[in-house]
Amino acid sequence: MIKLVIPFLLTDYKQIPPQLLNGGYYLEGDVFDTQQLIDRGDRLRIEKNISYLVSTYPNQLINMHFPNEHADYLSSRHLKKLLIEFLALGAQYGVQRIILHANCIRPLISFDGQNLNKLRDKYVLLYETLNHEAEKQNIQICIENMPLIGNEGNDFDSIFVFPSDFKKIKYSHIKINWDIGHWAYTLYMLNLISSIHPTIQTPPDVLDDFFKLKDSITNMHFSSFRGVAFPKTGLCKEGYHPRKGDFEEKALQSLMRRIHAWKKEIPVTLEIQDTDYHNRQELLETVNWFKKSVFTSRS
Repeated sequence: MIKLVIPFLLTDYKQIPPQLLNGGYYLEGDVFDTQQLIDRGDRLRIEKNISYLVSTYPNQLINMHFPNEHADYLSSRHLKKLLIEFLALGAQYGVQRIILHANCIRPLISFDGQNLNKLRDKYVLLYETLNHEAEKQNIQICIENMPLIGNEGNDFDSIFVFPSDFKKIKYSHIKINWDIGHWAYTLYMLNLISSIHPTIQTPPDVLDDFFKLKDSITNMHFSSFRGVAFPKTGLCKEGYHPRKGDFEEKALQSLMRRIHAWKKEIPVTLEIQDTDYHNRQELLETVNWFKKSVFTSRS
């Protein structure tokens, strides 16, 4: 069963629409840049906001999202320490899980796709250490799948893209946050590449291929997208309402209905962009889309 999650910046909890507080929704607090965890003023603001939300709206703040800017924790002991502190902060306030990207962002000019398996093994080894920390803190770490290429076509974070990329992650407190928008975008790109010429082969993945990871998925992100980014050309914009994106709305509707039929609760974070994050019309429209198109039996 799907339970909707409302994302907001941990530095600004007023991004949460008031009508969604105490309304049966969960919350996910995001930090975009590690500098906000280092800067004393930002750090105090984040902790104050967490404390307020947890005391005023108990059991709603279930996720915190570790930054993906200046956050290559595999290569930096300092950033790894910051990640462990972030785990402890979440655990202190009863947060259930930390959402985490690989943060292995590489520019096009230096990206080496042949090295992905070796890099992935390094992450799997690091996650064994992080699993011990998460176990001690009684909190989950959810690794997020990323799109095949960055939104501007000039960088890659391709460690965890396909369901098979997660096969070696078998730890008690390391789980998966499956991003529907990232996965739909990856499949959309692969289909475009396949259509160029019949001799071009791409993996035969389908939209529900990640269902094989069901037991390890404890959270999802949801949105659609517009545009496609290829190396050195194009632009993809994430965070669209499913009716306004390029991916087929009916396919997303069918997929989310099937997920809603899962017996376990599955929190789904609505990563929807708005022009004004204190007046989140696109987010509210997406909440209504779920009510009318996913949570009811009508088509």
